[in-house]
Amino acid sequence: MKTRRTNRVLVVGAALVIAATALTACGGSEPKVLSEADVNEAVVPLATLGSGWKESTSQDEGDDESLGCMKGTESTAEGTEAKAKAEGTYEIAGDMAVTSVSSAVASYSTTDEIDGALDSARDALKGCKKVKETDSEGTTISLEFTVDEEKSHEGADEQVNVVATGTSGSSWMELPVVLAMTFTRIGNQIVTITYVDLSNSLTPAYADLTKAAAQRVIDVQDGKKPSGKVIDGFAQGGEDAATGPGSSAEKQLPFDGGEFTWKSGVTMKVTVEKSEPWGTTDDFCGDGSCGVAEPGDTRFALKYEITVPPDFDGSFEPISCPGQLHVESGNDEEAYIDVAGENAKYLDGTIRPGATKFGVVEYAIKKASASEEFYIESSCGDPDGSEIAFFGGTVTAG
Repeated sequence: MKTRRTNRVLVVGAALVIAATALTACGGSEPKVLSEADVNEAVVPLATLGSGWKESTSQDEGDDESLGCMKGTESTAEGTEAKAKAEGTYEIAGDMAVTSVSSAVASYSTTDEIDGALDSARDALKGCKKVKETDSEGTTISLEFTVDEEKSHEGADEQVNVVATGTSGSSWMELPVVLAMTFTRIGNQIVTITYVDLSNSLTPAYADLTKAAAQRVIDVQDGKKPSGKVIDGFAQGGEDAATGPGSSAEKQLPFDGGEFTWKSGVTMKVTVEKSEPWGTTDDFCGDGSCGVAEPGDTRFALKYEITVPPDFDGSFEPISCPGQLHVESGNDEEAYIDVAGENAKYLDGTIRPGATKFGVVEYAIKKASASEEFYIESSCGDPDGSEIAFFGGTVTAG
């Protein structure tokens, strides 16, 4: 199955069905034009989808074969130039990478600009409710489109939801496919969500995704930090789960730059502050009972930043942050020493919704364990301790 062709049918077909509806933008308001940084922040991030997703690595094949009654209308739908735009495309981790989600945000100077390409697109789509085409490789795509204008967020000015159901395949195998696209106008901002899956019906979580996408744009417009809360219903399992922010808790994230968002919406990011030879002999309690750092040991200081989403219920207690350090092989007590040294910074007090605070933990990694893998096991963002994140790597001096 050619999944990129399936995606192209969705993007072209849904965009044109959207343009063919009565989405007339109303001018006269005072629009807020978003910057490139703003639209990038407004795009739904990978972490929002939960475990098992990754950044899309699939490439568009540039297929120019006939798309039936949609042929020749693609440029018409894309004729309006945004002042700033950004997109994130994600897929289920694994070899087939059939299921995908795309989030796009575009900001225009005025609402009138959004209206520019509608008339010609309406004309092009009259009578185009079905697509059935076979490409040069024998893949047949058969789709029927349905459209409604139900808003998923009360802050939306207008919204069009397009769902295409049908089949995709060849003479020896035919699979069900569902394609969806939601186009939301919030002032002079356009939010577009697309979804592709091998299924007979659309997941109920899709409505939650479109609502969250709209909320992110509203938050950015208002100068607020968007929530990082995971949308229930999208998380996946399996050994091929992603290893980036919001990924499966069974996958290890790096010590330097690793980031994880729990289902609560709380995010922890870790960075290496110092990794250098200890250089001196330090008997921390004077009698060896608290451990002794030797010159050949490694001073390892790790910064951890905790971000609490604006919609978090109450203040957050970071009592489980950053988590417990372990050595992959060997014994923890022989591998390192917890140090309350000059580099350590305690994270005291609670963290209020929408705020970020940080702390630094410091360790003396014993010379004999320098080549071993270390990891932090963290339930920082999950008070119940049922969702665990892992951050790790080899600790080297210098």
